[in-house]
Amino acid sequence: KSLITVASIAVFAACKKNNTTIPTVVMSADVASSSWVSYQSRVTISKTPTLHVTIAADSATTHMQLDLGNYSGPGTYSLYDSANSARYTAFYSGVGNVTHVATSGQIVVTDNVLTSTGATEIKGTFKFLGDTLSVKNGAFDVMLYLN
Repeated sequence: KSLITVASIAVFAACKKNNTTIPTVVMSADVASSSWVSYQSRVTISKTPTLHVTIAADSATTHMQLDLGNYSGPGTYSLYDSANSARYTAFYSGVGNVTHVATSGQIVVTDNVLTSTGATEIKGTFKFLGDTLSVKNGAFDVMLYLN
């Protein structure tokens, strides 16, 4: 049922003529034992050939991205599965970017519901180890609006 809901969202979102409401996401985590909160974000859903959900968010000097390659609704998505991934990138002035790609961890989708306002909400948690960087207590709340 959840897969059908999300697939319908992807189809209807692709068919929208005007995008008056931008999808939003709230994401937070403890990165290397420091609190991290996003201020700018985006969510994409694509269906070729499976349902792929990407949740990406930025702070002033960092980027966090979660990818669910075979999205099927609420459940646990292991980062040992090559279809799923997570990464954290820090941008350093004069040095360049340092990206930590998850070598272990999980993304857990806890809710995928249609709200009374007509929005679809996807909530969940995540944690991963990327090289030597530990990302813990991660949380996201994705809203996809359809007109």
